[in-house]
Amino acid sequence: MGKNFEMRSIRVLIVEDNRTQAEYLRYILEKDGYSVIVAANGFEAIEILKEELPALILTDVIMPEIDGYELCKLIKKDERTAKIPVILVTNLYDSEDVIKGLESGADNFIIKPYNLKFINSRIESTLKSASESDPDGKPTELDVIFDHSVHTITASRLQILNILLSTYEIAIKNNSELELANRKLRLLSDITRHDLKNRLIALESYLVLLENTTDISKIQEIAHKIMKIAMSMQSQINFTKDYQDLGIAAPQWHNIHKLINRVEEQLDFKNVTLINKIKNIEVYSDPLLEKVFYNLFDNSLNYGEKISKIELYSSISPDGLIIAITDDGIGIKDEEKKDIFSRGFGKNTGFGLFLSKEILSITGISIQEDGIPGNGACFEILVPPDMHRLDNEDETR
Repeated sequence: MGKNFEMRSIRVLIVEDNRTQAEYLRYILEKDGYSVIVAANGFEAIEILKEELPALILTDVIMPEIDGYELCKLIKKDERTAKIPVILVTNLYDSEDVIKGLESGADNFIIKPYNLKFINSRIESTLKSASESDPDGKPTELDVIFDHSVHTITASRLQILNILLSTYEIAIKNNSELELANRKLRLLSDITRHDLKNRLIALESYLVLLENTTDISKIQEIAHKIMKIAMSMQSQINFTKDYQDLGIAAPQWHNIHKLINRVEEQLDFKNVTLINKIKNIEVYSDPLLEKVFYNLFDNSLNYGEKISKIELYSSISPDGLIIAITDDGIGIKDEEKKDIFSRGFGKNTGFGLFLSKEILSITGISIQEDGIPGNGACFEILVPPDMHRLDNEDETR
């Protein structure tokens, strides 16, 4: 019983014109026990409110015809619906959004892309505030000047406090994201400067040797090494581009079976058999997730040596979904396991597994290698409970 039982009586109206976003919000809330109804626009929401009164309304800000601010104003002006708390959902968030939110009578904000813990805490705090009586009684209109314009705010002290607290929490979140971006930039700078410099030094050395030899076999050997360095530098540049894109786009749901099929078309498996036992599973991750499986397959194909098959399967553990990628190659030595996800470690550039771990970590997904040396590699990807779901429309079953 407990919390989940109580949540089943709480009806939430989601107003969102983007069907994918609406269904994802529905998934999050229903998983937490809420009862959900979805409206595709402001007009549809108004019609629903004529028939029933939900305990809470989540409305997107940017919608055609009636935007979220205007819908909130209409809800707060109607005596039947005025006491229903309204949370605005938006991609944008600055001082003007705060003023518009207060002006419309909104009770709180949620920012896209969605953070699951942030959504749950925001909804719970908003519902709790709505259940408490306002010590000021009915709020009165207050004119405030912002950016040379007069804005009329009709909000209680509790509403204003909640929105200001949301603003503070979002500011902290944005600061953390800025620190992450700065860390990425510093790492990119370090990778580019250090690694390319080393390769240029090696390239210069081989060019000097090439100038001072007339032996054809020696020239061919040096030319081959120069080509390898050039390819390594190209790989470095490609990695820099991938890492630059890391975390830029919002995470999304990926059908794993279909994703693996796409990756299979990009690689030459030669005589290696790919066995994909993963069906109807979706994972919420950075758009670069495809790159993770590409790197893992590429790692097996290049370094498995006696490899004849790569197999994928999934299982559920108390900590979430486990996706296992195994091969029957030579495996990874025990003393190397702790270093294989470090930047620069490995037989080639050492970027693939490092980048894979970074991509997964954006949405709290982890990866480890748990194979037996001599019997093949086994990479296990652990997806937290809120980051995976069944795809009921998947036709691969």
